[in-house]
Amino acid sequence: MINIVTALRCEAKPLIHHLNLKGEAQRNGFRIYSNNSTRLVISGVGKTAAAKATAYLQDIGENQETTPWLNIGVAGHPSKPVGDVIITHKLTDEASGHTVFPQLVFDPPCASECLLTVDRPMPVLPADTMVDMEAFGFYSTAIRFATRKQVHCLKVISDNGANPENSLSAKQIEVLVQDAMVTINTIIVTLEGLADRG
Repeated sequence: MINIVTALRCEAKPLIHHLNLKGEAQRNGFRIYSNNSTRLVISGVGKTAAAKATAYLQDIGENQETTPWLNIGVAGHPSKPVGDVIITHKLTDEASGHTVFPQLVFDPPCASECLLTVDRPMPVLPADTMVDMEAFGFYSTAIRFATRKQVHCLKVISDNGANPENSLSAKQIEVLVQDAMVTINTIIVTLEGLADRG
């Protein structure tokens, strides 16, 4: 079993379709989609929402310490091309300054970068860093239930200096995630393999 947290339905739709996930009854404000090997929740925007959704997945599941957790969504970057898929090797919470380091024990099929989680959209993106609003809330919660090698954040670049965030539509985000599905699926399969090996 792998647990996936997305902030937005448009981020989740390609995953639901590709992984053939079925919707469960909405409980506690969260909609869960699942199959025999995957459980996905749509959290809503922000660290607090992501943390609550992650905790909810833990509460309803039969998770082990080896169960993988994956946050999938879009992020900004000042210079990376829109559509690039990037896994996080360093994650910082802007509000507290706290930094964590996900443990990459596999060779990812994409680049890795630093990620800064912010409480509100940034008009100017910092150099050489992805920016999102959920990852730190997700990670700081999931890491209570799993090891560092099982908790990861995977982002699709949605905006940069040439393509500002405020011009994005839900359909554009959905297409970006859909176009990234080969890489996303490779990461999912890799994490499931790590879990099977303990």
